[in-house]
Amino acid sequence: LIAKSVISLASIFSHLKMRLGNGSLALLALTLGVPASLACGSCEHPERDIVLTRNVRRAQPDAQAAVDTPRGPLSWGQLNFLHTTDAHKNWCRYSWMAGLDRLEGHIREQNYGADWGDFVSFVKHMRQKAHDLDVDLLVVDTGDLHDGGGLSDATGVSSYANGAGVNGQLSNPIFENIDYDVLAIGNHELYVSTIAYETFNQFAKVYGDRYLTSNVQIRNPSTGVLEYIGKQYRYFTTPKGLRIMAFGVLFDFTGNSNASVVTKATTMVTQPWFLRAINYTEPIDLFLVIGHNPVRQTQSSSTLNTVFNAIRAIRPDTPIQFFGGHTHIRDFAVYDDKSTALESGRYCETVGWLSLTGVKSNNYNGTLYPKGVPHPSQKAVSGATKNVSSSLASSAGNSSITYFRRYLDWNTLTFEYHAVGSQIKAFNTSKGVSVSQNITATRKNLNLTTLYGCAPQTWCINCAPFMSNASVFSLTTAALAATIITEERASTPRIIIANTGHIRFDLAQGPFDYDSSYIVSPFTDGFQYIPDVPWSLARQVTDGLESGNFPSKKKRSLTASSFGFSQVNPALSTVDSCIDPPVTNNHFSKRSFAGGRIFRRQTVAPGYTTSDDFGTDGDDTVHSEIPIYDYPDFFQANGSFPDNGRLSDEAKVDLIFLDYVAGSVVSVLRSLGANYTSDDVSYYLPSVYAIKYTTSFKPTMKVALVGPTGETGISIVNGHNCPYSTELAPETRSSCFRKERRRNCRNRPQQPEDEVTKQLTGCEVVISAIVAEKLLDQIPLANAAKKAGVKRFVLYFFGTVMPSRGMLGFRDQKEDVLNHVQTLYLPYTVIDVGWWYQISPPRLPSGKVDAIASRFEDWIAGDGTVLSGMTDLRDIGKYVARIVADHRTLNHKVFAYTELRSQNEVYDLIEKLSGEKLQRKYLEEARGDKANIHKLSVLQYRKSSGLRGDNTPEYARYLGYQIAKDLYPDLTGNSFENFCKEALKGKNKTAEN
Repeated sequence: LIAKSVISLASIFSHLKMRLGNGSLALLALTLGVPASLACGSCEHPERDIVLTRNVRRAQPDAQAAVDTPRGPLSWGQLNFLHTTDAHKNWCRYSWMAGLDRLEGHIREQNYGADWGDFVSFVKHMRQKAHDLDVDLLVVDTGDLHDGGGLSDATGVSSYANGAGVNGQLSNPIFENIDYDVLAIGNHELYVSTIAYETFNQFAKVYGDRYLTSNVQIRNPSTGVLEYIGKQYRYFTTPKGLRIMAFGVLFDFTGNSNASVVTKATTMVTQPWFLRAINYTEPIDLFLVIGHNPVRQTQSSSTLNTVFNAIRAIRPDTPIQFFGGHTHIRDFAVYDDKSTALESGRYCETVGWLSLTGVKSNNYNGTLYPKGVPHPSQKAVSGATKNVSSSLASSAGNSSITYFRRYLDWNTLTFEYHAVGSQIKAFNTSKGVSVSQNITATRKNLNLTTLYGCAPQTWCINCAPFMSNASVFSLTTAALAATIITEERASTPRIIIANTGHIRFDLAQGPFDYDSSYIVSPFTDGFQYIPDVPWSLARQVTDGLESGNFPSKKKRSLTASSFGFSQVNPALSTVDSCIDPPVTNNHFSKRSFAGGRIFRRQTVAPGYTTSDDFGTDGDDTVHSEIPIYDYPDFFQANGSFPDNGRLSDEAKVDLIFLDYVAGSVVSVLRSLGANYTSDDVSYYLPSVYAIKYTTSFKPTMKVALVGPTGETGISIVNGHNCPYSTELAPETRSSCFRKERRRNCRNRPQQPEDEVTKQLTGCEVVISAIVAEKLLDQIPLANAAKKAGVKRFVLYFFGTVMPSRGMLGFRDQKEDVLNHVQTLYLPYTVIDVGWWYQISPPRLPSGKVDAIASRFEDWIAGDGTVLSGMTDLRDIGKYVARIVADHRTLNHKVFAYTELRSQNEVYDLIEKLSGEKLQRKYLEEARGDKANIHKLSVLQYRKSSGLRGDNTPEYARYLGYQIAKDLYPDLTGNSFENFCKEALKGKNKTAEN
């Protein structure tokens, strides 16, 4: 079974491998037609661990060690801050968490090679150092934890297409190993409702009153009432006695789903709660305003000036410290002599450091000038006063506060230098090492290291001219033309339009794995189209999108122009996305714009070179700059054009585009005089398509369903909702799903084990759906699966929970097969589903439900009050699809049931819905007919579930089962009441197997 999912730019690269073959050819070389022999000359044996593993001393084996030490020790003041922002769970290739993100290629990026476990250790050491110096240290984060790395995004592919998890469900707990003092929400927590609710229900609860969402609310699904996701403000006292009032303010974001509401800052500062907080009855030594908000107040998207002016109007002499984010730059801005703002880059490339001394407080009990370390010495006077907004208020009185800021590179050399003086052994903490190990294990479980191929060169976003041979957009154009095609419209010329903001990072030379697809492009938009558009119109759409002011144009673009930056040299872009270009001397003039500037890579140690309001000495490690080039917001690819590339104006083409820009495309067409509407738009490819299986956390998932197959198999087929391969095993051919052929399939002779092994080779999951009489036939099937390298074998259980042996003959045989599987050391999963609805209803006197009434059961076990798990057989497939794609269920038993009901409750419901009275026959024990194995098994089942009460989640947990309702609280099956209503209308039938 080839699983299906949303096709996106992120997945077209992996799609190429499926479309062009599964050999060892380099994925990207195939795209550009490079011969296989030349595909990966720079990637010797990419399948070998040594290619990705450098075995440096850090926990993540892929990370390279930095070689450039910081410029000097940090200054420590009365109050100190560590700041992170815009991690995007890009957690540094292993995303922010793994410190090896391809953030511009963190795997080979020595400047940013630490992982989240290293940062955990760093924070612990710095807090201890603050304690020893008798000063305060606060750790702050300003949001955007989602979208950008496989560790977070791989668990969230499902949220777009009936899948298994939510973006961040595994990465959030890793992030939570840092005990932040205050945090703010980012816009990427709000795009998708499922992520917003996960943030509300889980993440915000972890941090409690430290998670500040002063202007962000969410609609409680239970009450419909708007509630703040976190807290509006926090008043707290530091360990050394400073009294702080903190807010968390998101910029005026409008791209959120309808689950949340973002209040504009101009409204927020007039609300009674905000005014009460500013006029708090307790003393306030300092206001702390954090937020996913640009700190450069001349930027159009920043709303911090609104907050600053509101506070200054009431508290003209109180220091205000801001921490921002969103624009992905290093920047430090001076607001007045008692107020500054720090922004600390993105993606775990940067840890911001800020220290200040001179905050007046009669409650402070620490040291103003700690011994043995440098102290902050710079007054809050901008070295670039032209960048200060004239609309800002100013403080009253003179200021005695001095400041110090640094931008630390995210690597262990930096962390060790500042934390423990480069004493490597002393740097590691047990918690930090544990977090690093957890990251490594999670990445393996998510198959993020699955190798697609090898990139023979680096294709970058803006370190080479747009559409040049080194531009990632030239590569993407070729990939779009080659892969976005359907057989039925293959002969129709097509243009495929995408926005450059969909590509988030460079595609680095070397191994290209599953994680890389998220890093290059984390979005999962599908491809829609309008068919048969005249070429005279279609050829103008891309330019129309580029020149128009459409919301989709900037929704995901991360160019500096999106954040209000100006550009002096048009040959240079203001985006910072290059990775290790050739070392050359460039003669581009320096950029200058109102705000933080990032110049990347060139000779000494390529990386950040920052200029801010305090000057050019903020980068903790000295780097050299690199050239960067501008690029447009949209580009297009052409497919199935004539050899000469020309079409007449009257020629018809398929106009294909990403679904999230559909409205903008229609608007452009209408502006050109056409009468198209949204009704003319449909999906060119299915909204789910074979790339990243929605619940597998994997790029593709081949599943072999083996069996005759009956109702259970059909349910599994429907649950996976995907096309079925005729190559894996003859038992899975579509003819076997037809009722008239089922008997022939059931009687098909068993194939030789070696032949089955060949058929299963390449399959990752084998699901057994054979008939009960042939349970032991699973033993040779398991042997074949083991030889074929199958990664998960799902045994045929799909029954009720009960003790392993001595209760049911069928169960004893199932346990024999399980024992054999475990002897083989074959990864497995057992799924039990409880008592099927289809064999539960008793017969009615009127015969209304004869079509579904139990053929075997006309009695009630015991007194009929024992609860038992029940499931609609048609829902089994839903549960299976989720379970087999979830790494948590590997080598476990899972109990997937829909409802708990007693037999009395079943009878009561049938009587209520039908209006008929049932005769109830209660039996404490019943003897089965050994000649009728099905009747005997029903009696044995009922003894277990109806008398003993085995078939319950409580007993299942006792036996070591996982419970599907715990794993997938969002997944609900058909209710038994609805099933019975359908039955009374003649819409259901009993199980046929």
